[in-house]
Formats: sequence, structure tokens, C-alpha cells
Amino acid sequence: MNMKKYILILLAIAALSWSCDDGKDGNIGQVQSLTAEPRIQSVILKWTNPAVDNYYYSMVRYVDAAGDTVKMKVSKYSDYAKMGSGYTSVLIPGFTDTNTYEFFVTPFTSDGWPGPTQSVSCAPEDVASSYKYIASTAKAEPYVEGAYVSWVNDYNAPVTVNVSFKDVNGQTQTKTVKSDKSDGVEIYAFAEPTTITVTTSDASGNVSEPTTLECTPLRGEIPHNRMFVPVSSSQWDAFPAKNLLDYDVETIWITNPGIVEPEYGHWFIIDMRAPHKINWIELVRGKGTNANNVMQTAPNKVRFEYSNDGQNFTEIGTYDFDSKLNYNHAYNFDPLIARWIRVYAVTTMPFSFMGEFLAYYADAADHYAAESAKELQLDPDDDPTYYPSIEYMIPMAGAPAGWVNNVTATATNPDNPSQYLYKTTGGDPWLPLNKMSGPVAGPVLVFQYKCNQSIRCEFFWCPKGFGVGGPAGGKETAFQVNAAAEWTTMKINFSNSFSSFGWGSNANDQVRFDVGDGGGTELEIRNMHWREYVEDDPNPM
Repeated sequence: MNMKKYILILLAIAALSWSCDDGKDGNIGQVQSLTAEPRIQSVILKWTNPAVDNYYYSMVRYVDAAGDTVKMKVSKYSDYAKMGSGYTSVLIPGFTDTNTYEFFVTPFTSDGWPGPTQSVSCAPEDVASSYKYIASTAKAEPYVEGAYVSWVNDYNAPVTVNVSFKDVNGQTQTKTVKSDKSDGVEIYAFAEPTTITVTTSDASGNVSEPTTLECTPLRGEIPHNRMFVPVSSSQWDAFPAKNLLDYDVETIWITNPGIVEPEYGHWFIIDMRAPHKINWIELVRGKGTNANNVMQTAPNKVRFEYSNDGQNFTEIGTYDFDSKLNYNHAYNFDPLIARWIRVYAVTTMPFSFMGEFLAYYADAADHYAAESAKELQLDPDDDPTYYPSIEYMIPMAGAPAGWVNNVTATATNPDNPSQYLYKTTGGDPWLPLNKMSGPVAGPVLVFQYKCNQSIRCEFFWCPKGFGVGGPAGGKETAFQVNAAAEWTTMKINFSNSFSSFGWGSNANDQVRFDVGDGGGTELEIRNMHWREYVEDDPNPM
């Protein structure tokens, strides 16, 4: 052998010896505690990594059903989360049989030097065994007085999922779902931290190990999707009781006008499908079938009762209901457990109505908090003060006799020159109001009034004055004035009339005011004036 070549071989052997001795290359040791666990069409391998700094990855290899060698690199960073750094867990997927396979695991350094090989054998499971693992994927998302429990079923295997918990009464409840996909179920009602138990079973009745979840439910509004109205005292077919649970204040429940009920005869029952803890009930009056019905037929009181068997009801309390307000009907009481709630809409009228029902276990009833706050804000149009700087519409002074028909107008308040009482003495009563001194401030008419009956009024539009051609037919706009014993504010947006009849932009523009259709009307008006239209204008007609 050539001496030079011999020396090179000796140097290589020495280098290899040194590297093995210091544990930096091939001498990294084998993986420890190698185990294999069967899974559905897969196997999970677990091991402890070699405890040397230059361990880099492990090579897993096995021979598949076709006789081919399959290799998989597993990085040292594939930590087994439950054990922490230095422990590895890897899923080997893709098996279509349940034969036993031998898996070989060889560790490698960052320089590519291998350590000793370890092996372990395992047989994957078929899809029929998936029931054993689906429960372990369960999670619980807190809801109001409940939770949404979900699970993962990647195997498309038909299983039965059982979700058990104790409700607000301490009774064990179980929800059962049969499914062959990832799914979930809402459970309720519990108000305190609760243990949820999830198991899965197959068609043969084999049951998985239980998975336990801890869940602290939320407090707040009881969802409407848990509620329905099983019965009410009566309902008008066009306005059914189900409208109470649609979050739409424009749709309402109205009792049947043909069924006359006593004062406490108008009621509906809410079924929450399970006992819930509640301490608030909120109602929304709703808009009514028309403006006339709001004050006359809305309840003046409400009474609440609760039950847990649907037959025997206990009174919660009777409360005032301000029929002038659409919102601001929230009632607080000591927490109680109830499944059924009966609400009486107390009124002496032959029929009644209601817009929305809500129940809570919360610090406040807040679904309509913004609307309630806005409703209580002072509306500047309700201001009764007379301001000399504003041009008010009053009866035309010195109108010729032929310009007034079956109506008188009398000033009634020396401190408010805009306040007049209109009394009608016969059919088709009308009179002209004063001419405008210049362009008006805007198309919204605002005034405050009291009236002894509901009447239909009209403005006949007279650009440049009543006497210039007179108010011809087709140039009028009708509006409803409802009976009101106390001062009430009315607002009407006449934008379309201004545009159609060329009114409001000139001095001397005038209207003929038709005060109802017959005699016997007493209509008192103050502060009738024009103003601009603004966004979110409070209830202009």
C-alpha cells in the first residue's frame, strides 16, 4: 500500500474516533421509550429524543402493504405538547388495512450521522373504531346559561355523541346527536361553572372513555332561538303571537278584536324549552296597527307569572307600563328559575297588543339600551316656549267672511300669541292661515295640540297667497290628527308637497287649513312653525 494513502486512512479513522468519543456525530444514542398507539387508519409513534446537543431529526421507515419502503423525517422540534420539549409524537397516516407493521426509528445528527435504530410494531384500526377517539376532540364554547359543545369527526364514521351536564335545578340532562361528520350541539340551561361529560358510541353500543370539559356560562339575554309562544289568550291572524320573538318592533302581537276580554284577560305564554335563571324581563310596546290604537289599546300595566310545569303559575309582580313609550319597559326582580313565563297586558280595552319580549339573567336589560336612552332624550320640538324670533302659523287676521267656513279661531293664551282654539260648527270647516313673510325654514311642520276627537285635516297649498287663484282641488295634502287630552307634539314632513306645489320658497305663500270634516271638533294648537329636516328626525310623518 502506498505510504501516503495509508497515512490518510489512519487520519480518517482517528477523526471518526474523536467524533464518536465526544458525542458530536454518530455517537448520539438511540431514541428512548419508543411506543406505538393504534389510531383510525393510522399509527401514533412516541419517543424521547437523544439527550445530546447535535440531535437534529429522526428517520421513521416501514414497509407498506405494497412492499414499498416508506420514509418520514421527524424534526427534533416536533415536540409532544403534553410532555414538553425533548419528547416527540408523530402520526403515521394512510393505512387501509389492520395488518401489523414494524416501524424503525433512527436518530441523526445535524451532520447526517446516524444513531442506533429502534423498532416497534403496531396495527392501525379501521373506521369502525373511530368512536373511541371522537369524544376526545370535544370543546365547549360558553354561551348565555349554556354552551356550544363541538367535536371533530374526520372519519365520516356514524357515531352517537352523548353530552351530559347538570341544569340549573341540579338535574342531569343529556343531549344526544347521531352524526357522521364534525358537528356540535347547544346545551342549556346552567348558570354556574359546570362539568360537561362527552362520550361517543358505535352502532354496537361500544362506548368511548369519557371526556370532561369545564365551562363557566355567560350571563345576559336568553336567546330567542330557545323560545316560542305555545299559547295566548287570543290573536289576530295578521298579528300572531310569534311576532313577540322576532326582534322587529314593527311586527306585533294583537289580541283578537272580536273576543272581548276583562282587564286581566289579555296574555301570552313564553316557553324557554328548559328551566332558566332570570332576573329581568324587557318588553317593547311596538307601533300598533295605527297611531289611533297606540294610546287607547296599549297596556297600562303588565303582570308576570312563572312556572316550571306549565300548569301552575306563581306571580312575579305587577308593574306600571307607560303606553307613551315604545321602549323603557324593563323590569327587575330577584333571580328565579323558570321555564314558562306568562305576561298579562293589562288594559280595560277590549283588545291589546305588544311588540317584543326579552328575558335576562344579567346586571341590566340592555338589548334596546340605545333606543331607550334616545327615547328619553328631551325632544326640542316638545318645547312649549313661545319664541318671538320664530314665525308661527296662526289664523289669518282680517280674512274676508267668504274665506272662512264653519270654524272659529280664538286666541287662548296671552303669554303665547301662537296658541288658538279652533271650533268647528258644520261640514267642511276651513280657514286661511297667515301668509309667510319670506321663504320658510324647511319642509317639516311642527306643532303642539290637544283635540277632543281624531280628525282628518288638510292643507291646501296657495303659492303667493290665498286670494291669487284660490286653493284649487289637487293642491292639497291630508294628515291625521289623533285625539289627545294632553299637549301632544306632531311633526309632518311636507317635502313632497313643497316640491309638487311650489310652496315654501316665496313670501306670501299661504295655506288653507281644513279642520276635520264636520262640526263638534275642538282643536287647540300652539307653536305651529316650519323647520329643516334632519337625519334621524324623531318620528316625522
